[in-house]
Amino acid sequence: MKAADFRFALISDIQFADVPDKTNATGTQFRRYRGTLDVAHRAVEFFNAHHSVEPLAFALHNGDVIDHQAAWDFERDEFRDEQQGMEALKAVMRVLSSSFTKEWIFTLGNHEMYNFTRAQLRDGITVEGKRGTPFTFRCANERGEFYHSFSPHAKWRVVVLDPYDISVYSRGRGMGLCEDAVKLLCENSPSAAEYVKNTPDVFRTEKMSHFPYFKGLEGRNKRWVPFNGALSEAQLNWLSSELDDAAKCEQRVIIFSHLLVHPHTAADGGKTLLWNYEDALGVLRRSAERGNPVAAVFSGHQHEGGFHTCEEMGTHFVVMESPLLAQPVDPEHPEESDAGPYAVVEVSDECIRIVGNGAKTTSPLFRDAEHARSCVASSDARQVSKVRTIAVPSASLNANAHM
Repeated sequence: MKAADFRFALISDIQFADVPDKTNATGTQFRRYRGTLDVAHRAVEFFNAHHSVEPLAFALHNGDVIDHQAAWDFERDEFRDEQQGMEALKAVMRVLSSSFTKEWIFTLGNHEMYNFTRAQLRDGITVEGKRGTPFTFRCANERGEFYHSFSPHAKWRVVVLDPYDISVYSRGRGMGLCEDAVKLLCENSPSAAEYVKNTPDVFRTEKMSHFPYFKGLEGRNKRWVPFNGALSEAQLNWLSSELDDAAKCEQRVIIFSHLLVHPHTAADGGKTLLWNYEDALGVLRRSAERGNPVAAVFSGHQHEGGFHTCEEMGTHFVVMESPLLAQPVDPEHPEESDAGPYAVVEVSDECIRIVGNGAKTTSPLFRDAEHARSCVASSDARQVSKVRTIAVPSASLNANAHM
């Protein structure tokens, strides 16, 4: 098997809150909020063990690092003191700061928008790490860009999207709802339109949890809810240019987006899809037609995870599960438990190997994976990891193709 061009660590939707475990609003998920720190700790140990054998290029958390409940008291129906959100963030950052990999990338999720302002997410929030060194949580690059790209290897380009570029919460906590995004939502959701009409102060209060989100919505129209968002026209044009430029540079592409991009990965119709997923897929499709299909798109948001390979493009759409759904690990028999969800991803121009664990044995990502003991030592030598290998779609790169 060909050696990897680069490797990275991946986890998503830690969504920690210092609150008791409970089901979600619809009763379809049992969430272990405090237990997510245990999963994050196991993830960092796993990442460090791999990094010790061969350095990881970066680690990425794909949105929703802490939960909405850190910002909002749902019983009193009002904002909590900002310090509570900061304490929740510090708890997660202290765990992640133990990683040997210092290059952390944090993508924007809806829960980032609930807890922080755009300015905070752009400029970063620095906390004291576990070893006493500063550790910064930031959802933008060093130029303050929420959607951006970088090259971890000469043959590869990584593209990070901002799926809340257009969102009712695009300004962030306490900054008021975005009027244009609310209008767009109401044009596509009768329930939202009725609620906003009867609650005109919602733009100030940001109380968008008081109506039946999915009432009157069927199939993929279920994506028209406040916790989703869209790519702006400017971002779509930028993405198209990035893919064209990658082809000119003879680079393959991997994309990260908290929100799902392909409907076949979305459970229950399309509750977790980008509002304008068709436009995003159109950009990817045009790149494939020009000879440079995107290798993979990694998402979060849908806690149960998901996986789909688009036969038309050859692109793989991977949705990581959330630690919220992880089962507690039996300390007496850890080898019988699924310790994830988290993974180390090994990338070459032939294949992408996803090495790690799901939240449960029915993990969509690892359901058909081979079982293997971790190829590296860890504090728990009995831990068993799984390997999912996906082929990188062939490309016909031509540096002069789009000049």
